[in-house]
Amino acid sequence: GEVQYVSPNYIRYYGRDDVGMISLFTFPLFSAMFGKGMRFPNAGEFAVSRSLFHNFLSDNDISASALSYEEQYAAVALAKGASVQDVWLGEKMHKKNPPVTTLDAYFKVAAGIFFEQIDKHKDWWDTKAGNADIEGIGFNGPPDLDAARLANDIVSDGVESDSDEWFKNFREGYQNDKDYYKNTFSDLLFLFERLNTSRSGELIFTSKEWASVVFAFLKRYLETQDLIEKQNIPLRLKPFFAARVLAFANEVRDRKNLTF
Repeated sequence: GEVQYVSPNYIRYYGRDDVGMISLFTFPLFSAMFGKGMRFPNAGEFAVSRSLFHNFLSDNDISASALSYEEQYAAVALAKGASVQDVWLGEKMHKKNPPVTTLDAYFKVAAGIFFEQIDKHKDWWDTKAGNADIEGIGFNGPPDLDAARLANDIVSDGVESDSDEWFKNFREGYQNDKDYYKNTFSDLLFLFERLNTSRSGELIFTSKEWASVVFAFLKRYLETQDLIEKQNIPLRLKPFFAARVLAFANEVRDRKNLTF
């Protein structure tokens, strides 16, 4: 049948673009917020119906945003109750832009805009709070040939060549703001210190631990009345994102025959 918003799914390599940010941050948080598993909510290759397009044009958040971000459109589509569909597009041929070199700017934008949306639109996610069910949206693909690709080739190879830089991003970011983390997230300090004393190739930071960190930072973002702190929270989350990327690459590396 016809749908109002079509979102892509495709193969993207962790060493070439910001897919790690999408897979490990935006996708799970977006799915939890709306209860729908849109695989690439901030992909630029999306299609919309005429009626939904007019909703985008009249949306104040989108029009007032200093930087238009694709996830904003996907969020408005779901908030308006639009019918949505994922489609398989194969491999995305993206210009090489190693994310570890642009992490500060990219993650600050991705987390900042998303957190701001959540803060402004409690009505979008309030009914989903506490509900662990994520609804699929009719995902098409991947074909068997694509699905047979080794996850190690897609994830680990792209991260391991820059593993020292990923770990440096985590450790320097953590050390630079250690007093803030200690005073604000005392319940997580044991986890933070364990990560800080790990070696990059042996780093363990599970998806559950990462989720606890993301939601702790989001909770702080929603509660603080200090506008300077609120503005800096996304960037203060960045070191732990770097640690999660590296830990995920380690997980995939150790499961040699894991396919896409």
